[in-house]
Amino acid sequence: MLILLVLAGVITLAVMGGEQFMHGHMLPALVAGACVAAFLVAAPIAWWLGDLFRRFAMPSLVFGSGAMDLAGQRLFWMVGPQSLGVGLAFIACVGVARAFEGTNLASAAAQAATPALSATTVAAASATDGGPSASAADLQATSAGAASEGVASVAEFPPEPNPQQYPPRRFAGPVVTPDFSDHSKPWTAFRSRITAAVQAGSNFAGDAAIAEFGCGTNCMRGYIINLQTGQVIDLPKEGEDFYNLTYRYDVGSTLLRTQWESQPDQAQTTCYRAYFQWTGSSFLEADKRSAPGACPEG
Repeated sequence: MLILLVLAGVITLAVMGGEQFMHGHMLPALVAGACVAAFLVAAPIAWWLGDLFRRFAMPSLVFGSGAMDLAGQRLFWMVGPQSLGVGLAFIACVGVARAFEGTNLASAAAQAATPALSATTVAAASATDGGPSASAADLQATSAGAASEGVASVAEFPPEPNPQQYPPRRFAGPVVTPDFSDHSKPWTAFRSRITAAVQAGSNFAGDAAIAEFGCGTNCMRGYIINLQTGQVIDLPKEGEDFYNLTYRYDVGSTLLRTQWESQPDQAQTTCYRAYFQWTGSSFLEADKRSAPGACPEG
């Protein structure tokens, strides 16, 4: 019985490590391998402790309401406590392995580099206040070293398209409310958010209202509503595929900017921007660009 439990646990942990390795996550794969070794050691110890508890707590006589009940109780007192001990050891190993899922060596290096950056900031402040001075070359070298260890710099972009070159559409009303009766349309599930955006009035392109909201951690989505027709369509970029997604728009322009970053499991952080022109019924891509580093705010 112990051999079967250990074999099942080792296979499960090995599969977890293999999946992480196939996705390029070396650190979780190494942790899963270490958990396999730890489980091979911990499982016999847990079985032994469970057997000690079984001998101490097992009743002298077992009574049951029938043959099946009696057989179940006898089976439990034969291997139940030992199996529970091995199960707890397995759960602990799986918990450790799952705690590292999705992380990579670059993110771990970034966390290790954070104290170095803090020390650099303190040193610079000390020099400004008259304390021990540090040369600009030394500070740049320290920052460059931290960046090489995985700390993403801020992405730099050329000048953005001029929103004034995309004038708003004229609209004097009345506002047409979207028709929520057709429940086959996914956006009808967000009636309260869309209705609130319509009631607030145009916040984009002169005749449109944008309703944006979160869909999870670092996830954004939204809809645009044509206030003249009541048409509702998805924003051009949305969902979990666009990490740290933000929208920038204005009532005085038909230009919408979307900005997002590469997924955190990538070795290098990249910022992406895509610009779209609202035609009144759809979006046309006006420009797109990318730059290495974290996305700037604003």
